[in-house]
Parts: sequence; C-alpha cells; structure tokens
Amino acid sequence: ARDFGEKSGGALDGCIGAIDGWLVRIVCPRNDEVKNPGKYMSRKGFFSLNVQVICDKQKRVLWSNIGAKGSSHDSSIFKSSQLYKNLMEMSV
Repeated sequence: ARDFGEKSGGALDGCIGAIDGWLVRIVCPRNDEVKNPGKYMSRKGFFSLNVQVICDKQKRVLWSNIGAKGSSHDSSIFKSSQLYKNLMEMSV
C-alpha cells in the first residue's frame, strides 16, 4: 500500500493492488466440450476466456480468476468470485 500511496502523491493511500481483466483468444469450444459455445464469443468479436488479475506495485500477481466465458462482464465475474465474497464478509 505504501508504494501505491507514494507514487500517487497520496491519492491511492491504502491501495494494495490494481485489478484488470483481459480477453484471452481461444478456438471456439465444441458442443461436446461446453454447454453453450456461443457464450465464449466476446464483445470484440472473437472467442475468448475472460481473465482477471490483481497485481501489486511491483507487478506481482496477488490474485487471479481465470476461465470465465468471453461474453461475461468484468463486474459480474468479480462479484461471483470467492475474493468478492470474502471481502463482503469482512466488511460487515
């Protein structure tokens, strides 16, 4: 958290990581492999997996969520993750 705070001039005090997602291009899954291959089509027009990662200031991976369908929205993927559930439990 100190590194983020110092680099941002205090604007990011308390921040321990940065989260981002990206689409990893894949070959269209077959019907015998997944229930609905069309769900893997991304908004960018190719079949993909949606991958999310949280990194610290030194670009070390602190958390990852790999394998969501390409058509899934980042926020819904995060809200279905165990990390989100744990954070919600801790905030009560």
